[in-house]
Amino acid sequence: MAGSTSATEASLPADTSSEPVALPVDAGGPERRPGDIGRLILGGLGVVLAGLWAQTGNNVDANLFKAINDLPNAFEGIANLFAALGSIWFVIALVVVLLLARWFPAARDATIAGAGAWLISIGLNDLFGHHSASSLGITVRSGSGPSFPAATAAVAAALFISLSPYLIRPLRRAAMLVVLLVALSAMYLGTGLTSDVLGGLFLGLAVGAAVHVAFGAPGGRPSTSQIRDALGELGFAVATIDVSEIDVPRSTVMDAELTSGARVRVIAFGRDQRDGQFAAKVAHKLLYKDPGLPVFGSRIQQVEHVA
Repeated sequence: MAGSTSATEASLPADTSSEPVALPVDAGGPERRPGDIGRLILGGLGVVLAGLWAQTGNNVDANLFKAINDLPNAFEGIANLFAALGSIWFVIALVVVLLLARWFPAARDATIAGAGAWLISIGLNDLFGHHSASSLGITVRSGSGPSFPAATAAVAAALFISLSPYLIRPLRRAAMLVVLLVALSAMYLGTGLTSDVLGGLFLGLAVGAAVHVAFGAPGGRPSTSQIRDALGELGFAVATIDVSEIDVPRSTVMDAELTSGARVRVIAFGRDQRDGQFAAKVAHKLLYKDPGLPVFGSRIQQVEHVA
């Protein structure tokens, strides 16, 4: 922290743990980011490539699938549970919960992404039909056999991508693990080969990213109340605090007046920021040539760089 007696500038890594667990409050409105366009393109290409792989019927696809499909029947109950998390019924239940909690933008994104991924998957399933389970020698524990893409994987991935900006980082990681388990459950239950599951994951990625391209999404930046609390923990008694007109890349800048009359400018780096994620940094680095913005590095290192 450096400055004069009348003006002080502080840089701090802001923690969002003081806010409600699910939806961090963003200091600004919905944002459309280059990373969303990149995810949309990557997802679309992935669906095409996975579809081509699914049509070849090679041994690699079947062998990778059988490593999961041949597991003991004792896992069928838990697999059905995770498969339910990729169903259209789970989408409906989740949207109802979001609406009751009055998280309307999140409910909108979940509705479009989840239902969109499910409808596209069903359409592609009808177009390509089912793989021959008997010729592949696989165990089908649910449905009519594997088909491209795996609908449960697509729905779970679409929900995760669409709701990720609304979640704090620990919940993002937990949701990512759930998506992986849904994908593995599809292979275990016999509803999708490896290529089908990959196609579903890429489809979910594309649909979820398309929602963010269309409507934008919260940047996950620290809120005014979070920064006020952080300043209080540092020993500053804040009288007023407002968003500053100054812009510092990947940060939230606030101007505060202390009860002592001194003015403080705060540059805060939030734990849950979308533009602080590794994939977003890489996408930004490829599209722009901003000096002094490293791809790697922690929030503490960013603070040291600004200081």
